[in-house]
Amino acid sequence: MSVSQKRSLRIILVSVTLAIGIVLGIWQVKPPNVDETSHIYPAYQRMMENIRENTQHPHPIGSDEIKGVRENIVAEIEAMGLTPLIEEAGYTEAEIINDEWFAEKVGEDGSVSLKNILVKLDAPETGRMNRSMIFVSHYDSVAGGPGAADDMLGVCAMLEAVRAQAHNTDLNSTVYFLFTEGEEDGMLGAWKFIEAHPEMEDKIDMMINLEARGNRGGVLLFQTSPQAYSLLKVVKNSGAKPIGFSSGEFVYAILDTYTDFTAFLRNGYKGINLAAIEGVEHYHEPTDSYEKLDRSTAWHYLAITLALADYAANHSLDELSGSSTDAVFFPFFPGMMVIMTYLESVFLSITACGVALAFGAVQAKRGQLKVDFSTVLIGSMVLLAIGSTVFFMAGSYLFSIPLLVVAITAFLRKWTIPYLAAQMVSGVVILLLWVPSVFLLWVSLIQPVFWFFIRMFA
Repeated sequence: MSVSQKRSLRIILVSVTLAIGIVLGIWQVKPPNVDETSHIYPAYQRMMENIRENTQHPHPIGSDEIKGVRENIVAEIEAMGLTPLIEEAGYTEAEIINDEWFAEKVGEDGSVSLKNILVKLDAPETGRMNRSMIFVSHYDSVAGGPGAADDMLGVCAMLEAVRAQAHNTDLNSTVYFLFTEGEEDGMLGAWKFIEAHPEMEDKIDMMINLEARGNRGGVLLFQTSPQAYSLLKVVKNSGAKPIGFSSGEFVYAILDTYTDFTAFLRNGYKGINLAAIEGVEHYHEPTDSYEKLDRSTAWHYLAITLALADYAANHSLDELSGSSTDAVFFPFFPGMMVIMTYLESVFLSITACGVALAFGAVQAKRGQLKVDFSTVLIGSMVLLAIGSTVFFMAGSYLFSIPLLVVAITAFLRKWTIPYLAAQMVSGVVILLLWVPSVFLLWVSLIQPVFWFFIRMFA
């Protein structure tokens, strides 16, 4: 094969590798399409109709519109044959931190009131350990938008989960559904619920918060409580398929924002935080509407919520027994989430570094160790793998797995066809890891800044 033919072949192989890796990488972060043949499609239709009905107007806390939304939610639950608990709470002027918000929302007596809605589906007493799961979403919106994604989507997905389990007489776990008011103004409903129910911290084994920071894209599992390995096993075993990033919490911390999950987390609850974050240009805007809401995103919310509720209802959540450990998790191939303990992640990094050093030792023994691109690349990757394992465990897989596949590939240099095949596989694996991570950085950090300047100069 001539030099030009080899160059052409290499260009073709690189192009194919890039195409496969990028397409699969992007596919990993996309929501599943709406399936009209699925058994959950009727629930999807009801959910969308409820979203449409409850997002005709903005409905912030203290408004007349939120009263109508609350009445609709309660009516839906009562039509299922259930009696929701409506808990009223209030804040005085001294308790409100944000004075600008307070001036707009307080009543004539200098206070503000809110109402949380709680549904409890009790597991029967069987003498065994009765574990419990709570779903949380907020039914208020900002004053500037109707809140179809944020957070009526979560509310209406939860309503369908309530409906699916409302008449299940053989629940294996107790399932709670909490619809809070006042999240947009400081997690007010969540704080009051926690204050009113100090006993719930010991009763709740897992909390699932449904949120949104955009109106399209896949549902991300971007935040967990500490030592979340057992929680993530529940998610995986349930068949729910959120797009999980353990590195997402680092990105979320940079945003310096909050959700109801923040209040529960600060009070010792264990759980996970879910949200769609694409379409940030619609976040807290008039365009966060039923018409603009991505249907595949809505379907993803519903599928995840139904799967988790069904799993809790029909399983005893034994994964949550005993102690847990911290976890590293990430998407790998569409619809799949890899979960590792920190110890397993450390072992992976040690293995990758060991293979890389073994390659260097073999090259040195043969007298072939020299400073070339491969040697510098592998050496740099070893340092990155060690550094990330020590300082950024949640994202260490981004360096340890690429190091491992590159080092293994380097051992095949003597055999042309296996070496070329290994290079392609390595390239695809690396892209499967890095494309979703670059996407996460883009939609959560870079894109919001872009839209900020667009609005500022528009």
